[in-house]
Amino acid sequence: MNKQRLRTILAGILKTGFRLEPVNEFNIETIYLKQGVLPEEIKKQFVEYLKENSELEIFNGTMMQFANVAHRIEIDDLWRWLLRKAANSGVEAAVDNLEQYLIQDRVPGYSILVINGLEVNSALDLSDGISLIPIADLPLSLNKKGLLNKERKFGFTMISLFREEHSKAALILKTFGRKPIKGDGIENVLSVNETMFSKLEEACFCLTLIENCSPTPFISWWEPAEWTPCLPLINGSSNSFKEDDFINRTLFKLTDPRLRQRAQEIHKLFSDLSDNVKLSLMVPLERLNLAKRKSRSVNAAIDLGIAFEALFLQESSPSTQLSLALRLRAAWLLGGNEQDRKNKFDLFKWFYTCRSIAVHSGQLDQKIKGISINTDEVIKKSIQEAARAIEIIMQRGGYPDWDSLVLNISN
Repeated sequence: MNKQRLRTILAGILKTGFRLEPVNEFNIETIYLKQGVLPEEIKKQFVEYLKENSELEIFNGTMMQFANVAHRIEIDDLWRWLLRKAANSGVEAAVDNLEQYLIQDRVPGYSILVINGLEVNSALDLSDGISLIPIADLPLSLNKKGLLNKERKFGFTMISLFREEHSKAALILKTFGRKPIKGDGIENVLSVNETMFSKLEEACFCLTLIENCSPTPFISWWEPAEWTPCLPLINGSSNSFKEDDFINRTLFKLTDPRLRQRAQEIHKLFSDLSDNVKLSLMVPLERLNLAKRKSRSVNAAIDLGIAFEALFLQESSPSTQLSLALRLRAAWLLGGNEQDRKNKFDLFKWFYTCRSIAVHSGQLDQKIKGISINTDEVIKKSIQEAARAIEIIMQRGGYPDWDSLVLNISN
């Protein structure tokens, strides 16, 4: 690319006093690409430049990809972007940014996941390059503006459901998006690696192990670096919210230094696991998260029952009767001594009774025959033990050999 020639063209146009209309109130110079009319004498200079610099053909009707969104970029869109960038940031910055884009195979950016039910007061670095940050610290974009703008004029549709009282935190990870090549069609556009968003969701659910924290994924999107030429109006989005994420939602404040350190430790434990163990732990983590957010014990018991079976009954055909196998394994994994194991065995027996009643009758009384504590207390203690069990398995690096554990055989 002839950088000096392009600098001369842009500087000459700006010297004439020509300016495109302001983009919008947020002064994001890379959106509303169609806004502003280029006079014919200006377009003529750019057309001549294009003939001499074939690298720019990728902007001449190519489908440009930005995460999950693709849109067609015409050459006039590039000239508008160059003029706005030059006017706002200087001719040198405009030319350098364009060259930077052309020489890279991938476009740097961020995978972002907004979380419900959590607040942080400053950035917290987790493992694998993931950071937990206040929403206010997200990179400037229409999606962020849509979240924070009360009129909800900007950003994708799901932003209209966002409530500041429900969410004040996001997870962010530096990633790369694919740069298109000339001739790409919409059918060949590849989305950003979904693994990146999965990593953010996993980090979100790991925080379930902290006291009464129960954060849930709300909206995710990929944000290209702000210098990227010709960004689309919306930079790609997806969501994984569920309707009950907004019901009885409480905001957990992850501001205490002790809890912040614990968040780092828990995520580090999870990050060090094999992919298979990570995958197997996601069911109990998500179900524990659901149980912690349920206002009715009957619903919490059902979700918690699934979490326990995923934890203690991984194999398809346990060698003994289900409830007994679960109680024995839980008691031996969680119990410290004989009496402690006996207490855990009783607790899980009571829980399994509650869970069976919940599944078959759809209701739970506060007092159940044969259980010495009330139902809410059984559920509360069981939630605590579920969190402990998940963390112990993470600390061990995977699931134990259950037969050896129950028979007290040292590995």
